[in-house]
Amino acid sequence: MSDGLKKSLRGIGIAVGIPVAAFVIVKLIAPDLVRLSQFKSMLIQAIFPAILAWGVMCELKSGIWDFSVGANVLICEIVGGNLAKSLGLGVPGVIFFSAVIGTLIGYLVGKIFIMAKIPSIIVSVGAMLLLESLSCILYEGNGIRFGPSILIMSTAPYNIIFGIVCAVIAWLLYTKRPFGFHVRLVGSSINIARQNGIDIDKTRIKIFMMTGLFCGFYGVMELGSSGVVTSKSNMASMGIIFSAIICVFIAMTIEKWVNLVVGIYVGAVVASIIRLTILVTGGSNAFQQVIMASILIIVFAVQNNLPKLLEKRRKAAS
Repeated sequence: MSDGLKKSLRGIGIAVGIPVAAFVIVKLIAPDLVRLSQFKSMLIQAIFPAILAWGVMCELKSGIWDFSVGANVLICEIVGGNLAKSLGLGVPGVIFFSAVIGTLIGYLVGKIFIMAKIPSIIVSVGAMLLLESLSCILYEGNGIRFGPSILIMSTAPYNIIFGIVCAVIAWLLYTKRPFGFHVRLVGSSINIARQNGIDIDKTRIKIFMMTGLFCGFYGVMELGSSGVVTSKSNMASMGIIFSAIICVFIAMTIEKWVNLVVGIYVGAVVASIIRLTILVTGGSNAFQQVIMASILIIVFAVQNNLPKLLEKRRKAAS
């Protein structure tokens, strides 16, 4: 058996084994409350956070923290939905306008980040506040009530198909295009990236644009869950990013064995199983937030320190 095949089989085993093992543990903890049919539901539900996580993965890989993501999603839903509704373009119109608007907002936020030369956290929080204010002004602050046709995006097989399309786009951009190589190199070392002729500012703007694109895709799915989205204020849109961050950090922890795009979906499934565990053990919503925040810190710590531990073990063995 070739080394390439062994590596592929090991990656598949890890990608499949982690969520299955996690679900089996939950099943053993609460056998009367957890059913096997719930695992199938979680596989579908995981598409939702994975789409947004595919958008922010390049930002996190390159050291960018973007808290305007939730507000970008909000504007994509409100403006994209209302434009498609007024022009009679239906669901395809929502997908098109949301993708274009999200990408444009991503470009503008990235451009401000480059021109202002201040940390991405500050720029993105400012952009979040501006976009939330905009959501309260546009369409008299009424948000969007699209109608029942958009609900198709939350039903099988359309949600599955849309999720697969998003995954393929993310995989192609990150794995098969020079853009993905540039992102990884910028995240590894800006100096080395610059020495190799990579335009750092241009790459960062493209990263923000990719995030914006997937904000639009995520907005379509979120609008499809109810058909109604209301305006937000006082940083109410910020919380949406943390579910995506957890998915990305779990994926980065196993990236040595599993492709990052696939690993993000695995992370989304694991996060869903963790929430199920908290639910069946009687944890409240507030307790769930505490647990997820704690897990985020643990995963971040493991992701940062695991390579060092493996390197020490390798040196000790040699």
